[in-house]
Amino acid sequence: MRLNKQQILTLQAICQKGIACKRQASIWLRALAEEEGFGKVSGRSIEITAADIRKIVTFLETNGYSGQTDESTFLNRMTTAKVFSNEKLTRGMITSNRILLKSVKNSFCIDGKTFPPGHAIEFKTSELTQCAVSQIILIENLEPFLEAEHYPILTDLLNEDALLVYRGGQGLFSAQGSQAFINSFKGETIGFFDYDPAGLCTLGIQGLNRLILPDIKKIPIKELLTSNREDRFFAQIKQYQGTLNTLPLKSPELQEHTKAIINHRLAIMQEALLSRNIHLVFSGLVKMN
Repeated sequence: MRLNKQQILTLQAICQKGIACKRQASIWLRALAEEEGFGKVSGRSIEITAADIRKIVTFLETNGYSGQTDESTFLNRMTTAKVFSNEKLTRGMITSNRILLKSVKNSFCIDGKTFPPGHAIEFKTSELTQCAVSQIILIENLEPFLEAEHYPILTDLLNEDALLVYRGGQGLFSAQGSQAFINSFKGETIGFFDYDPAGLCTLGIQGLNRLILPDIKKIPIKELLTSNREDRFFAQIKQYQGTLNTLPLKSPELQEHTKAIINHRLAIMQEALLSRNIHLVFSGLVKMN
């Protein structure tokens, strides 16, 4: 479900308070609650528990937004320290406007400077407005991002000038910076995530042109099952079941992947896909409304 700025701010405000509450069940909030599996609708109201707030935070971060509103003067430790003695009162991550980039084949240029392949380099998002490459690949996990050049099953798919972008998380950087880069980039944007309910749903709604997924038409399911984390599947499926059900309607090419994940309870990490040399392919994606 695509939300406007005001709706995002409403969700962020709920998360920022961090306490159970009751809200008016507007049409969009009711629809989102049903789709993402949070809240209890009663008449014209929706009751949101602390557990529901955690689900909303996950939803926001999965879609590239902060779990808290950015409508504040105190966005980082440096500006906060000018006013308060405790710089940790800041709500934003200090790397919220920075991202990690790397190339795996050719050197690349940013603002007239050349950077070698095979090295993760930090940039401010404001420095990347004139990034002259044809393709960027958003990678979910840090280790696959750092080690990508060692896995031809991934790099052989990519253009010579492709740039890898670390999505953010694990206490390093945030998804805001990488999402801002994707939103402003004029070339092709590709996603590579864990092959699980959350990963597939993220790929469906994050503004990506194509996806990197296992080639399930050629790979026996039993080969995927040797790397499966069924516990992760069950931890995610309740929240993402509704979105998975609608993905084939929005992107027919995802139908077989949706079936495979649900029918075989699949949750396979990026690390397993690469280290076990699982054959990967591009899958096209219809732009979500």
